Amino acid sequence: FYTELLSAGLLRPLDCHIEGLQHKEGNKDYVTPLGTSSVVKHFLSESGADLYLEYHVTGLYYRGGSWEVERNGGSEKFDAVILTMPVPQILQLQGDLGNCKTLTNNQKQNQINMFGENEIDGILQVLNVDELKYLGSTIQREQLEGVRYSSRFAIALFFSPEVVFSFTWGARYVTDSHCIRYIAVDNKKRSIDAPGLGPSLVVHTSVPFGLENLEIEKNAIQPIILQELHRLLPDLPQPISIKSQKWRYSQVLTSVPNCPGHMTILEQPLLICGGDAFTHSNFDGCVESALSVLRAFKVSLDIQKNA
Repeated sequence: FYTELLSAGLLRPLDCHIEGLQHKEGNKDYVTPLGTSSVVKHFLSESGADLYLEYHVTGLYYRGGSWEVERNGGSEKFDAVILTMPVPQILQLQGDLGNCKTLTNNQKQNQINMFGENEIDGILQVLNVDELKYLGSTIQREQLEGVRYSSRFAIALFFSPEVVFSFTWGARYVTDSHCIRYIAVDNKKRSIDAPGLGPSLVVHTSVPFGLENLEIEKNAIQPIILQELHRLLPDLPQPISIKSQKWRYSQVLTSVPNCPGHMTILEQPLLICGGDAFTHSNFDGCVESALSVLRAFKVSLDIQKNA
């Protein structure tokens, strides 16, 4: 994947100074000159898949041999469903998946006594549908409920073309701030030279600050970030525009135990959960989960073909 993306110009080795970067031996750092979304768009284009955007999925219902997916404006039935949104949003879905309740300790011990501690996963193969929906989903739900994410605010500052910053770094990790963790000169970090366009600055808040202020609107947080930014960079010129961003689910702090790559909720009709919650939050983790989901999906297709 790296060779493919490098050849396409969608990845480039990091070649600017990053102040405070803790580089791990053996690691290679890359940037996406056209933004991370360009990588996603590349793989979608190569897949040949039909892509439908802005379909807000609200519910998931078991309908015998298929799944009915409820969305804004209607619903559709599918032979297989793969969910890759943040785990809390999966658990919030209405319908059969969302209605599953977590086993109490006594209920869990009763199941272990009945089947054996090492057989819990294996019984998914032999139970009838109603039992499968109850037992398999409830045990897995506990693992899903244990996933934890960091939350972050960010602002992007855009400057006029004549602006030249007084600092030389392309990005900086901040350790002496109550709210800011990371600052990047975006065009410099990405090694982009765009004639006629001024530089831009991207600022991310720290994990503790994001969690403490999670329920506050991004526009209310913006003045706090700007005040702290000017303390850190007192000579910063006045931007011509500012954009705020809030990520309730940023990076995974606690993954599903043992990082399985995916989780099969039901084998027929197939329902799989995947994403960085089942590995770790970086490019390698996303690829690892995607390949794990693909293997499970192909196995399911082979089983159906040979049935």
